[in-house]
Amino acid sequence: LRLDPGLTPARRLQAWILLREYRWSLYGDPSTFRERALDAAPKLEELRRTLSEVGRMAPRSDLPKTREDEVLEVLARALILRFVDGKNDESRRLLTDSDIVLESEEIRNLLGFWEKDPVQQIEWQTKALDRMPLFKEALLDRGVAHWVRSDQLQSSGDRKGAEAEEKSSIRDLDRALEIDSDFAHALVCRGTARQAIGELEGSLRDLARAVELQPGVAEAHA
Repeated sequence: LRLDPGLTPARRLQAWILLREYRWSLYGDPSTFRERALDAAPKLEELRRTLSEVGRMAPRSDLPKTREDEVLEVLARALILRFVDGKNDESRRLLTDSDIVLESEEIRNLLGFWEKDPVQQIEWQTKALDRMPLFKEALLDRGVAHWVRSDQLQSSGDRKGAEAEEKSSIRDLDRALEIDSDFAHALVCRGTARQAIGELEGSLRDLARAVELQPGVAEAHA
């Protein structure tokens, strides 16, 4: 950008990085979600400014707008509608309408991330993985949703169903870590799951590795 301030793809890449940094800042213990969202608010404002700069740039025939650019704009607008403007329903409608056209794994992943019902979370993340099987973030989110569903079934007395969900959860987290063995969020989640089912040695390995990689990630999930 120093060499060519009008290089729109570079500015869009900058926006993608901001978007992903913001998304990751939302992961962690649900009880502290609001605090994390407030702490990350400046990054969302920076994302809004970056996209505004992109919008003011003159279009260049040698650098056409791509599908990924459209997905970026949808995701950013949805996040701003939800966390800055407080328009949750409008944000969700934007995502669902855009997915009909763009069929984006990123949009489906975000829709699943925002669902409260783990069954619906699993459905959206499965749709994202149908589009991109090696999407490690969707595998993480689906793994967490399976674990939450397992807790629900356990509470209702369905031990067999709960065990099946536990296995699905760990299977998804295993797959995410096969894709990226240094995926700290997945290590924390798998470590926590292993601890719950009595695999203490594996749990300690996962959690120790997560702390080694990203101490802040382990703290966010604590």
